[in-house]
Amino acid sequence: ADAVEQSRSIAIVTDHDADGATSHAIIRLCLLAWGVPADRVAGYLSHRMREGYGISDAFVNRILPQLEPQTCVITADQGSTDEARIAMLREAGHVVVVTDHHTVPDAGPPPSAHAVVNPVRRDSAFPDQCIAGCHTSLLVMAATRDELIRRGCLSPSATRASEFLDLCAVGTVADASSMGLSRNNRAIVQQGLQIINDSPRACWRALRRVLGKEGNWSVSDIAFQFAARINARGRVGDAMLSVEFLVAEDESDAYQIAKELDIANRERRRIERLNTRVAEDL
Repeated sequence: ADAVEQSRSIAIVTDHDADGATSHAIIRLCLLAWGVPADRVAGYLSHRMREGYGISDAFVNRILPQLEPQTCVITADQGSTDEARIAMLREAGHVVVVTDHHTVPDAGPPPSAHAVVNPVRRDSAFPDQCIAGCHTSLLVMAATRDELIRRGCLSPSATRASEFLDLCAVGTVADASSMGLSRNNRAIVQQGLQIINDSPRACWRALRRVLGKEGNWSVSDIAFQFAARINARGRVGDAMLSVEFLVAEDESDAYQIAKELDIANRERRRIERLNTRVAEDL
């Protein structure tokens, strides 16, 4: 909220899987809907092959030269175990807000972060530890909206984070978050699936064309069609294309990206089959 009010740059830093990509899209779309100029919102996803998982040294070394002074860095689906790299960002003059759902070290959340929002923190009062990273991001953006309204920086009629429940549903299913243990997850997926079928955004309309889908989408479709293609790009290349797909406003643009994601998924499957044969021969 401070960054929005003070017109500072904001950088979204997320994991390269579907949970990270949907988290990224939720944060970006919320900020843009609240009037934050697009040129003040930067986006970065780690490259699985070159930078590994989490906020790695290689990842930070790549993004640090690109950050504007005093940037507010928001992580999603990562950051709880990355104190050393968060300290590097802080020493460079940036503020880091961690949103995550992974295990927090015994030593506690990274002290160099301005805030660490994670339902599995030992001191967390949130009753559900099974939510995905995108769900955590959604709740943080909902709270940010409330704070901006309280400060008079945003109209009470401003876009709600709940308008992006479809993205949260996809990330939740893709991350194999528990449905049996979490009523929150069941509600998110139910409501998100309804949005996908009743008021589909450009990406879902484009994917319907690529897959030749008829009738309503199901949870199985999210798991084996949506998630596979969004995840695939992060497995074989630069995952930012998945975010561009999710936030696309024009269906023709989304359709071109969807075809690229479909190609990436085929390549991912080819590599998996090859690796399986190699493993079976050992």
